[in-house]
Amino acid sequence: MIKVLLLATAFVILANVSLVNAQVPGEPPRERLGARVSFTGTVGAFNDHFGNGYDFTLYFTERLGRSWYLEVRIGATYMGELNKPEIAEELTRIEGISSEMRFSYLSLGPQYTWVTSETQTLYATLGLGIYSVSMLFDTGVQAFKENDQSFGANGGLGFLWRITTNWNIELNTTVQHLWTDLDDLYHIFTSGDQNPWLFSVGFGIAMDLR
Repeated sequence: MIKVLLLATAFVILANVSLVNAQVPGEPPRERLGARVSFTGTVGAFNDHFGNGYDFTLYFTERLGRSWYLEVRIGATYMGELNKPEIAEELTRIEGISSEMRFSYLSLGPQYTWVTSETQTLYATLGLGIYSVSMLFDTGVQAFKENDQSFGANGGLGFLWRITTNWNIELNTTVQHLWTDLDDLYHIFTSGDQNPWLFSVGFGIAMDLR
């Protein structure tokens, strides 16, 4: 559902952007809206219990100075099914129940850009935010979920290649880190692991709004 809402939001915003707000030639864009899909890798107990996943991110940047931007990012990370179903069966007391872990997040932080040519830009980002960790359960007859909130941080490097006046193709690598508590959902469903790391490599598109 989160993925559908993010896709719908991106489509509506992009569809209503006026060409009057096009970037002035030679001037860095003052605002940028982008979306990307990423492969997300995990390590340690997290990988043992859930494997790898994928991430969908929608972001907006506002220029503060010639090279500095403020980035707002919302996203969702979808992990695989729990590889050790006995944990969910013991917790719910339902034999054969399936379960999946997902993250949704909202983060805010600075972005620094390096314009290397008229069409190419490199950037680095840092962000702090709120992460919602959810477990989705399915008995085959009924589906339900539980969720917890954690603080998290992220950092990334990216490359933007402008292919038209306003449109860019983007490549991105991002590292995310969560600070989880004892006895929360992540701790329980990874057999006591804490503070996971997620590593993403993604591809997307971005539009310079004005």
